[in-house]
This record gives sequence, C-alpha cells and structure tokens, in this order.
Amino acid sequence: MSLLAALVGATFSTRQALLHITPGDAGFGTALLGYHYYTWALIGFVAAIALLAVVLLFDRQFGEDGATPQVVVGGFARAAVWLVIGLTALNVVSTMLECGFGACAEDPVVYELLRHLS
Repeated sequence: MSLLAALVGATFSTRQALLHITPGDAGFGTALLGYHYYTWALIGFVAAIALLAVVLLFDRQFGEDGATPQVVVGGFARAAVWLVIGLTALNVVSTMLECGFGACAEDPVVYELLRHLS
C-alpha cells in the first residue's frame, strides 16, 4: 500500500511540476530552498519509492523457514496512527468550511460554508 501511495503521489506531483516547466514560468506558490512544494513532493515520493524498494529486499518473508514474524504494536505506533487519522479528519473539516459543497475558490478569502449558513 505504501508503494502504491508513493506512486500515486509521484504521479500527481510530476504532473504539477510539468505544468510549470516552460521557460519564464515562475511556478505556483512560494519556494522553499529554491524548489516549490510540488517539486519537494516529487523528490520525497521518489525517495520513498527507492527506500521502499530497499526495505522490500530485506524483508523476512524471503527466509527459508516461511514463518511470518509476529508484529507487536507499541504506544508510539498507535499514537502515530491516531495522529494521522485526526489530522485527516481536521483537514476534511477545514476544507468543507473553506469550500462548502462547490468547487474551491482560486484564492479563498472567506469560509464559504459559514457564509452560506449565516
């Protein structure tokens, strides 16, 4: 699943980078250390794909005994999972408040859903 997610992310960030590859295009948004966020995303996804490939080479599933190792989930892993779930839920709520049920504005200045409710 991680590899599939990294491939999808790399595809979308590559598309965004290719949209701004023409000469004279300043890119979209601010730059961080000379690269825009979509370029950093592409670099991160490609690095994740490479690291996942290396991790899969050293997995115990290729051992001769064929036994699957038992995974013990600690408190840190549980906290990380709940943090991701919570951040995703908050992102959904903030997007709904900002965009409402329609398309998001190009440069949003008000919370559309709250404006329609009042």
